[in-house]
Amino acid sequence: MNTATTTADQTITLDAGFLPRRSAFDWIFALLVAAGGLYAFVQYAQYMDVYEKGILLGAIPAAIWLAWFWPSLRVLMLAVAGFAAGDLLVPGANWRARIRSSG
Repeated sequence: MNTATTTADQTITLDAGFLPRRSAFDWIFALLVAAGGLYAFVQYAQYMDVYEKGILLGAIPAAIWLAWFWPSLRVLMLAVAGFAAGDLLVPGANWRARIRSSG
């Protein structure tokens, strides 16, 4: 017979759950990813079919989950996003014309 007994002098301590263990940087990263994904969805949803919309909406929590469990990937994602945004801000890059001509 399996029984669990405890005495009065034993203390059971529970570890913090998954979400309370997240740092402030984790939550800021999650907000940035969610905001970027939702911005892309709002801007380009009319050009996507239902499968592409599902992939984009599924990539948001997947990117957050990967970054929470693999912190070095979070740094890489932020660096790549920073370089991409920096390229769009370069004067004279004429990226809008390149996007229109490639489509």
